[in-house]
Amino acid sequence: MCPMCHRLNEDGAHLFLKCKPVKELWKALNLDDLRLKLLLCADSKEVVGEILKQKEMPKLKSVALLSVWWRVRNKCNAGEAPATHESVVFQIMSLTSELIGHCSKANARLVQERTCSWQNPSGDTLKINTDGSFTAANRSGGWGFVIRGASGDVLGAGAGHMHHAQDALHAEAEACLRALVQAQTWGMSSVQIETDSKLLVQAISGNSQDLALNGALFKEIKYQARLNFVSFKISYCPRACNKVADAMALYGAKLERAPPAFWLGSAPSFACDLVTSDLAGLSG
Repeated sequence: MCPMCHRLNEDGAHLFLKCKPVKELWKALNLDDLRLKLLLCADSKEVVGEILKQKEMPKLKSVALLSVWWRVRNKCNAGEAPATHESVVFQIMSLTSELIGHCSKANARLVQERTCSWQNPSGDTLKINTDGSFTAANRSGGWGFVIRGASGDVLGAGAGHMHHAQDALHAEAEACLRALVQAQTWGMSSVQIETDSKLLVQAISGNSQDLALNGALFKEIKYQARLNFVSFKISYCPRACNKVADAMALYGAKLERAPPAFWLGSAPSFACDLVTSDLAGLSG
């Protein structure tokens, strides 16, 4: 029996669309036309699809209504006193406001990432974009990096496989360390690491993570930076500005039975289109 109206057997259609108290909620939120459309849906998948087709406000209000009503139903089923109609409407509108704020921030981040582009370094500094890939199922991963100068041309690149990766941050740190070691081998002395991992930037920019799970790697990166480079900097970039390094890391993950691969003075063929795309978007 439905715990909300104490009538009929409870099922999804009844609880969310037909029960008298919930019908009043749909009406109070000016969503009754949508409720009637949902009643015509064949299954829950079709219901979700219909909700997602709506404009932003009715869509978010519907999601909030379903979420709040399920929470209210569970409390009532556990023996708590049923919430008043006014209280439930207030909860739904509060959640809707939270969802609107969350979506606005997410959309702003998406626009920023879509409109950003890779920027060339200044002066004699070489920019090294690094990235790591991680597969939790078998604890493996890949690392990759690409080194470019002021003109944006590729001066070197590398990729390799990780048979035993702790987590995604481990792969990101491994990529950074491998890039620094190879850059030093190639005689480079002034570098700027760019990564789409904010956690890695935080770990290398201070000492707070030196005793963490990947602390030994963080300390080795900082040691290599101090020992072998006249100038070193690490900064965050959005994923959209790190496409070449991402492709290198994915390639490295595939080198399970092969040694690391390095390219001096050029980019590998599979990354050339991405490099061209970065050059086309240069504004610096």
